[in-house]
Order: sequence, then C-alpha cells, then structure tokens
Amino acid sequence: MSDDKRTYTISISRNPAISGYGGWDEWTIGPLTSEQADLLLERVEKAVASCAKLFKVEGGWTGSN
Repeated sequence: MSDDKRTYTISISRNPAISGYGGWDEWTIGPLTSEQADLLLERVEKAVASCAKLFKVEGGWTGSN
C-alpha cells in the first residue's frame, strides 16, 4: 500500500451556461489515499448513473484527459 495521497477536483460544466451561475462549478476533496479515492470515484459514478436513470436521460463516464 502506498502512502501517496492526492487531491481530487470534481468539475461540472454547463452547456449552455445558465445566467447567474456561469458555465461551470468545481469542488475539491483531499488529500485522499488510493483506497479513499477508489470509494470517491465509485460514489461519483453511482450518483451520475442514479440521476441519469431518475431523469430518464443518458449519463455516464465519458473518458479521461
């Protein structure tokens, strides 16, 4: 197990932007261990899938840069 910790930034962009809110929001969490990061990413993925199902729209992971 590594002692390396990383800080994660979660960004949401809107297209088109909403008046008064702009085009994006961002949250930061960390530093997290690898195990904590795995749990964070699992929960983010589940939240997106749950909302997509609730709103009856497509949703999911789109890739990494």
